[in-house]
Amino acid sequence: MSPTVPEIYSDQRIPEGCSYVRLDGWNFRSLAKKLRLQKPFDPFLAECLVQTSKVFFKTFNPDLAFLFSDEINLLFSRYAAFNRRLEKVDSIFAGLASSILYKFLNRRYSDLPEISFDCRVIPVKGGETLEYLICRQTEARRNCYNAYAQHCLIGKDGLEPKRAAERRKNMKLKDLKRLIRQHGIRMSQIPRWHERGILVYWERFSKEGFDPIRSRKVFAKRRRIHADRCPPRFDTLEGKRLVKKVMRTEE
Repeated sequence: MSPTVPEIYSDQRIPEGCSYVRLDGWNFRSLAKKLRLQKPFDPFLAECLVQTSKVFFKTFNPDLAFLFSDEINLLFSRYAAFNRRLEKVDSIFAGLASSILYKFLNRRYSDLPEISFDCRVIPVKGGETLEYLICRQTEARRNCYNAYAQHCLIGKDGLEPKRAAERRKNMKLKDLKRLIRQHGIRMSQIPRWHERGILVYWERFSKEGFDPIRSRKVFAKRRRIHADRCPPRFDTLEGKRLVKKVMRTEE
């Protein structure tokens, strides 16, 4: 009988309260290159990421998801899945996101490169819930202008990718915007989801029905998953109100 080999595993638990689960894509640059995805942003890939996040809504019921680039951020206000076991959440969420995204991409592309997600949990308290979203949206904005600047330098100036990256290295946002405008792109032409990301959440609505016993119209409260491709800036009053609204107070 062979000796028992001890497992190396963590039983760390996610703290009670609000937590974000952040999924970051791996090898997406190779994906974009091999599939010749539209630059600087590909609508089909973005839609596949939205559909991937919707699977998490149906399976684990988060409050919201914030997406940009190859990143999905899921907010849970009362996290309870897997008894809050950190190792279980990290492994299951990363594996599920990878397999679901692969399935959606495979509907259009057959020869896909290896892609995956890594996963981390970020516990937040009080105002940190909003601060985190503001931080990620700020990163989305920076990512947007970097992507457009890189696209201009390669597509219009004919620079090699490495040379283009060196050219825009350490550029501030105002410098990136200036470069983009110099190449004939107005800020108003950039789709809002490129700059502000996509916010996915449960949208509550009333559905009309008919009560045959009382012979009259009735309205039932329902909810559906909504993907907002023109979200407000989260550091504005409108953005703060929206985040407060979509965070569940009751099931």
